[in-house]
Amino acid sequence: VSPNARLSLQAAALGLGRAITRRTPERLLLVRFTADAPVPTSAKEVAIQRFEGMDTAVIGTAACSYQRLDARLIAELKGEYDYVILTAPPLSEGYEGVELAQAADMVLPVIEAETTRKPVLQSLLTQLQDAGAIVLGAILLGRRSHIPPVVYRLLIERKWRG
Repeated sequence: VSPNARLSLQAAALGLGRAITRRTPERLLLVRFTADAPVPTSAKEVAIQRFEGMDTAVIGTAACSYQRLDARLIAELKGEYDYVILTAPPLSEGYEGVELAQAADMVLPVIEAETTRKPVLQSLLTQLQDAGAIVLGAILLGRRSHIPPVVYRLLIERKWRG
């Protein structure tokens, strides 16, 4: 879930998927929810494609709001995979992310450094908590170091000396 930026969500999900597949041979599925995709009624109807050793699928967001299909569909997918990573459209585009959070085991909000403002993040966290989501932590993307590396090294050396 992210307050804005769709690309950040995809980057975070892909990075998390890569990290999991490097550490374990278990089956992983990346699911992207979007407005312009078909809405399957069961896991058997989900079109699965392989990408970098991971299974991927794109599912219509109507599955989120239309008769609460998301919870049943996600439960079916979780029965077939060891890990299911979900991404939804950002909250700036709708509330599907909050709805999906109710069906997820845990949520990792994606935050863009120097872009996501504190009140927006607080609002997102409140909405997730009100929906009953378990927020495990957060993924911070785009962090830049404003202090040159040489200054960091000097600070670290000074800390160790005393």
